[in-house]
Amino acid sequence: MIELSQKGMVGLFRQTCEGLTDPRKKGNNLQYSLVDIWSSGFAVTFFQSPSFLAFQRLMELNRGKNNARSLFKITDIPTDDQIRNVFDVIEQKDLEKIHALFFTLIFAFEQQGHLEEFRIKELGNTLPIAMDGTDTDRKSTR
Repeated sequence: MIELSQKGMVGLFRQTCEGLTDPRKKGNNLQYSLVDIWSSGFAVTFFQSPSFLAFQRLMELNRGKNNARSLFKITDIPTDDQIRNVFDVIEQKDLEKIHALFFTLIFAFEQQGHLEEFRIKELGNTLPIAMDGTDTDRKSTR
């Protein structure tokens, strides 16, 4: 059973990321773990703040702690460029694993009755889900 807490969901996300392919070549900057890169990318979208990671690095310098570490268990916060360098070359199969994880979480929330109030009765009792980038064909963007 999936633990539907912030801690449980972040743990499941990080566990899923551990099984993803690292697209970086040996010798490239491998200072940051792939899990920290994926978690940092998720944290940015979670907080909907383009300056989130810079703010977290500053908070770490000033206070010795930050939300990226405490909420997302990120050990080292990568730069925006380092995140983009990995995300720009990820494989479709890895995106599908992340995609499947989010639908697994949605299913778990639904099984535990947490989504019923969000269903739209007038539209056949459907459940609206906002997802970004689901219609992108990687082959057409190259």
